[in-house]
Amino acid sequence: MIEQIANLFLSTFSQQSSDEQIQGTVNQLNSYGGSPEFCQSAMQIILSDQLSQSVRKAATIYIYNMIESHWDQNLSPQSKEIIINAMPPILMKMNPISYPTLSKLTNIVVKHTFYSGEWPNMTSLLIQGLSSNEEAAFSTSLVLSKALSSLFQRQLDDDKMELYVNISNQLLASLTQFVTTSNSLFHVSICFKIGGYLSKNQIPPFFRMNQEAFVAWFGRVCQVAEPSEDQFFQQFALAAIKFASIFFYKFKDDPLMQHDIIIDTMNAIIGCSCMAPPTKVLGKCARFIKLCFANPLTWASISSDFVEFTKCIILPFFILTPDDMNDAVNDPQAFVINFHAHCYDDSDPRCTMTKALTMHGKVLPEFGNTFSQLLLSILPLRTPEYDQITYSVCYLFSTVSSKVDQSIGNQIAPLLQSNSFIVRCAALLALKDMDVPPEIVLATFSLLQDEYTIVKYYAALALSTFLQNMNGEKADLIRNQCGPHVQGIIQTYFQLAQEFCDYDFIDLIRIYIQFFGPILFDIAPSVITDIFQVFLNCSNLNAQATIVLSAISKFLDLLTAQQEILNQSCIYLLMGIYKLLDNNVLQPDAIKTVIELLANIVAVSPQITELHWQVFQVLTPLFSIALDEICTVFKNLIIKDTETARKPDISNNLFHVALILIQQQPDPVETGPIMSFLASLLVILTGVSTSPELYQNITPLTVNGLNIPRISSNSFTLFGAMLIFDAQGLFNLLGDSRSQTINTWANTVRYTTQTIMLTVINKCNAIFTQDELSYILVKAIMVLHNSSIENSLFSADPEEQSIQEFCIDVKRLSLLSTEQILVEFSNVLNTINSNCPSLIQQVQSQFQKPIMQIITEAAQVAIDL
Repeated sequence: MIEQIANLFLSTFSQQSSDEQIQGTVNQLNSYGGSPEFCQSAMQIILSDQLSQSVRKAATIYIYNMIESHWDQNLSPQSKEIIINAMPPILMKMNPISYPTLSKLTNIVVKHTFYSGEWPNMTSLLIQGLSSNEEAAFSTSLVLSKALSSLFQRQLDDDKMELYVNISNQLLASLTQFVTTSNSLFHVSICFKIGGYLSKNQIPPFFRMNQEAFVAWFGRVCQVAEPSEDQFFQQFALAAIKFASIFFYKFKDDPLMQHDIIIDTMNAIIGCSCMAPPTKVLGKCARFIKLCFANPLTWASISSDFVEFTKCIILPFFILTPDDMNDAVNDPQAFVINFHAHCYDDSDPRCTMTKALTMHGKVLPEFGNTFSQLLLSILPLRTPEYDQITYSVCYLFSTVSSKVDQSIGNQIAPLLQSNSFIVRCAALLALKDMDVPPEIVLATFSLLQDEYTIVKYYAALALSTFLQNMNGEKADLIRNQCGPHVQGIIQTYFQLAQEFCDYDFIDLIRIYIQFFGPILFDIAPSVITDIFQVFLNCSNLNAQATIVLSAISKFLDLLTAQQEILNQSCIYLLMGIYKLLDNNVLQPDAIKTVIELLANIVAVSPQITELHWQVFQVLTPLFSIALDEICTVFKNLIIKDTETARKPDISNNLFHVALILIQQQPDPVETGPIMSFLASLLVILTGVSTSPELYQNITPLTVNGLNIPRISSNSFTLFGAMLIFDAQGLFNLLGDSRSQTINTWANTVRYTTQTIMLTVINKCNAIFTQDELSYILVKAIMVLHNSSIENSLFSADPEEQSIQEFCIDVKRLSLLSTEQILVEFSNVLNTINSNCPSLIQQVQSQFQKPIMQIITEAAQVAIDL
């Protein structure tokens, strides 16, 4: 069995195995169900000296995942015992190569066994190892100590605090002497990880009671500034700097953090950054320097000569290496990735330092003043040996450029004409976020035709910022000069998107659409075609797909003033979308984005054609993937083409689809989009069709939904539509609960749904008893009195619109205008007053202001909106 399982583990690491084959292997391993026999074999594989490191690593990772997922529920006591008993001999054989995976395995075992007591001899094993002279026993103890201390890195309950104090005191007391004297950087790095875990939420009591020990730990941190050829220096430096960073971040104002500790540690870690350490260590240094900017004590030391600090410490982070220069010419995409990486931790030193400069440059004037001074000092130095340093200085300046004297831009502008491509890049980078005159904008446009792709890249980014910030006469000048060439400009953005695999360039086209406006009418169809072709190349990548399709949506908005061109573009897109959906070639997230675009196409289409309704049929099988988006398409379609929707065969099909929607959504909370579509459908089909079966299915859902906050507005709207469509059929189903349900419905009205209540009153007030109508009128006028009307009939709830998963601004059509509803409501009240004045008097008694005045004021607000 061991050989069979070992072969399975081996195949998970095989470079010849496909993802499907690896998943099949994992499924085979899972079939053993963590049985005692399997666990025994797996632990023996991890212990074996005869098997390759890759097989043992695969076994370790698998056991880790199995424990994480199944320890508390699916693993038998026998399997747990086998794993626990195997841990000590496994740890005794640990070496620096196997340490990372075995350390994680130890963490997960300790996590699941410490508080439960399932590993009874773990503590004694740890204590014995700390006092042992044998390296294997000591290493085992350190790994166990690290696993144990990791349990205390989160906020502790009161019942665990005493345990934390006792354990942290014992561990730190045992490790302090070793930390300060040991030459084993591998073991010292583990000690710093233990100290870091124990200090995540509070300073350990041991350090407070032993100031000398605390100083000794930071004294060892300062040794990161000492050159070392030790193979474990990187691990030591990473752990030591992280340990120091915890205290500088969380406890910088604590009295324990004395002046000498702070300054000495800062100088040591800054010194480490100057020794060209490994990238990971440099990233930790960058994050630490960022913390020093925020500490008044360390910032005072740094800012005392910030010019020198910038030259010696900050600028080297951004010096172009020979590899950078080679990439800039031969592989611009790699240059951008390496120099402008976006990371969310400290894994990239340049990115980490850039974030620090950008953040603190907004509030500390020394950054802007110093970077401007350096830039102005290097501008006159225009010999080739200064080209690369010019880029680095311009990069620094770009982090604060929007906060400095904008006239500096005129002094940078001549660099745009430099013979050096890297200097042209530098100038564009420095100017990107500045308020520049039209001359610089025009010069930047010309660089879109530069022979170097990397220059085009920077020019495109700079122009997008320039155009967003430009208006008035300056903007008119640019439009006149560049308008005739805008199609070629947009083509450059397409090329850059493909060359850099960065579809944000397509998103930037939206800025051109907004800036150039009507100038783009003639080229709109070809640009939309090009954008859609780009989408076809990235349709399985959701983020890129969303960006591309949102640009198309923006273009359609522009074309609303050109109905013929708009119609031509909509038909082209509909045909493309129909083929995509019919052929089932899109991933689920891309399907959602396409259908969002489809909703907008339907909303803006000058003419609804047979093709629109054909797409309707293709959407039906996709409910489970994009219910909300499909309901919006359906709703827009029937509102846009009510004539077709009211045809008998179409209306019957619509009711059938609505019934399927209800039946396929078991969770009432998720039925909001369906209710919105159904409400519009019922109002549109009023008087031309009936559907008793549909009413039987939706009435319980709608009534119950009035009491569910998330869908109460949708339920309110649908209930109102049901009253308009077939009030008597609804009342028959409600039976004796009719009046109570109507009162519940009236109590649910909000300013976002008041127009449906007014429409119900306008269209079918005769169906109510006098008491029911009186109650409804009071609620309707009360809402008018307390809020302005901002939403047309059946428009989406504002909360729904604000929670958009994708960046396309989806258009949701509505049936009637608020102004029309209020005029009709006023007429209805006059009629009721003529026929039953006592009813109006009863309603008026609830308000101090005349109710007709309330309606008039609400109507005026609607007109103003």
